[in-house]
Amino acid sequence: MIQQKGERHKAEPKAKFSTIGGTVWVSVVGIDVSPIFEVDVTRVEVGWVSEPPGLTVEGNANIVGQVTVKEGYWSPLELEAGDYWLWSSNSGEVTIQACAADAIFNPVPVTFPSESAG
Repeated sequence: MIQQKGERHKAEPKAKFSTIGGTVWVSVVGIDVSPIFEVDVTRVEVGWVSEPPGLTVEGNANIVGQVTVKEGYWSPLELEAGDYWLWSSNSGEVTIQACAADAIFNPVPVTFPSESAG
């Protein structure tokens, strides 16, 4: 299991993890609710650690998988074996898990310089 806190509209990974591949299940709680829009879903994106996320005119770059997750529910995401970064479009605490034992390993939260200053 891995948990992370995202930041709205920030194309930077908020966690890294490794998987043996297959189906991982994604859930989120604590979505950053806008005073204008009632949001209870977020888009969780993953990409290869070797290719950091970035922004292009078309949107976020270097995404190899994504899933829309309704707060409090689980959504499946198929991934190949490898090392990934993870990001949530509407913040919240993201949890991923797999049915196979040890299918997700090496979870590492990412801290950015602006978050560790103080």
